[in-house]
Formats: sequence, C-alpha cells, structure tokens
Amino acid sequence: GQSFFRENVSCPSRLIVSMGCDTGDQTHFGLIRIALVVVPFLYVGTQISKNFAALLEEHDIFVPEDDDDDD
Repeated sequence: GQSFFRENVSCPSRLIVSMGCDTGDQTHFGLIRIALVVVPFLYVGTQISKNFAALLEEHDIFVPEDDDDDD
C-alpha cells in the first residue's frame, strides 16, 4: 500500500528525508558541470555562425551595409 506511494515521490530538496528519498546521489557540482557543457558548445556555435556568415558574404548572398550615417 504505502510503499507504492513512497517510490513515486519526487524529492526536490533535502527537507523531505522522511518520505524515503535518497539524497546521496545528488551532484554537488551542478553549475560547474553545466558550464563545462554549455561553454564549449556556445564557442563551437559561435565559430560555425561566423564561418557561415563569412561564406555568405564571400558569395554576395548576404552583405551587411553600414547605415551609420543617420545625420
């Protein structure tokens, strides 16, 4: 009866220890791991977009115009 409900309880914090939540498997370096994944992919995406923009500009498909003369 009650063991069925204990297995399906999600435990977002350490305050719910009495419900049978195992808090030993939590990662302590969550932000560091996120940064180690996000930063390289962000850099690779930046390089790909820069190369693609240069390719489009080289083939005169997209040429940015300097419209800074709004006097």
